Amino acid sequence: VLGQRPKSQRRDTLRIIERESGLDGRLLRPLSAKHLPPTIPEQEGLVDRDETFTAFWAHSLDEEKTALVEFLDYLRDRLVEFPGMHVYHYASYEPTVLKRLSQRYGTRLDEVDALLRGERLVDLYAVVRQGLRIGVESYSIKSLEQLYNPAARAGAQVKDAGSSIVEFETWLELGDGEARTELLAEIADYNRDDCVSTLLLRDWLEQQ
Repeated sequence: VLGQRPKSQRRDTLRIIERESGLDGRLLRPLSAKHLPPTIPEQEGLVDRDETFTAFWAHSLDEEKTALVEFLDYLRDRLVEFPGMHVYHYASYEPTVLKRLSQRYGTRLDEVDALLRGERLVDLYAVVRQGLRIGVESYSIKSLEQLYNPAARAGAQVKDAGSSIVEFETWLELGDGEARTELLAEIADYNRDDCVSTLLLRDWLEQQ
């Protein structure tokens, strides 16, 4: 439940929403999560109720290597806690970048190889292309959102990958100040929206 009012976090209201939506046990409640039993996505390690979105920033090559190591450490810790966990992504960008960065910096090569060979990374784009005909020109995740989350990106300042790149270049050129901080937050929001959309797509595909 995103962008909700506090009253929608009441137990009786949440039960009604779960029952009417058919998503029993899968309703995410950011405002009251710690006061209620873990949902199915939380139990499966798909969502961290303490930090539902974790950003790994890098503004230089040194920071890029550090971000890679921290991200792989994060995955390793999650796999220890949730041995059956998978990492869902859309299209080949994420595994390609993991391989490229580990090779570029000569670090964590075995860990990345184990993730790939162990089939821990699940490409939902391949699932969609092999199993669905959706009647649209593009199979981008933005196009698919109309099927499982029509209100996605409403009000978002950054709505696509191209815009996020332009906005980041703008951020690099700005001096310190409130506008610079807000712009970086908007880029983070865009990436968070992509992660939430991937989770919703995964759940929607399971229901089909």
